[in-house]
Amino acid sequence: MTEYGLAYEDVLKVAQEKGFAEADPTADVEGYDVANKLTILMALAFDKYVAPSEIPTEGITGITLAQIQEAKERGNTIKLIASAKKENDKIVYSVKPMELPGTHPLAGVSNEFNAIFVKGNAVDELMFYGKGAGPLPTGSAVMGDVIQIARTLIERKAI
Repeated sequence: MTEYGLAYEDVLKVAQEKGFAEADPTADVEGYDVANKLTILMALAFDKYVAPSEIPTEGITGITLAQIQEAKERGNTIKLIASAKKENDKIVYSVKPMELPGTHPLAGVSNEFNAIFVKGNAVDELMFYGKGAGPLPTGSAVMGDVIQIARTLIERKAI
């Protein structure tokens, strides 16, 4: 929508044709898949489990071309962002569309790519970036799960 000024339905159709979106894209466009990923990241980063259903989640289906154009005029872009940070002794988290400055590293993440942007005391800013959708990344993830299951069964002498 941002890059070509196309309507949501048109962009979704192209994403589905390219294998970047599921036949039922609800989990992606409503942020549920992102909330699942955020659960894992918070467990790793903060040693705290938060169920995806407990994460305030808002998808992108309500974003209009007018909102995208207004953000663009300000030099910004709208992205679906999963965010978690420690404030005092509390973890604050959400999944929602956010307007980012065009200069922010996450502003350039598009199409089938995903990124994790981390700010740390000693390292400042880090970003991990790669393909997160499509046949090869999905196949790789599925095979990784199959291998992990096989290893667990072997360790338990179940096979």
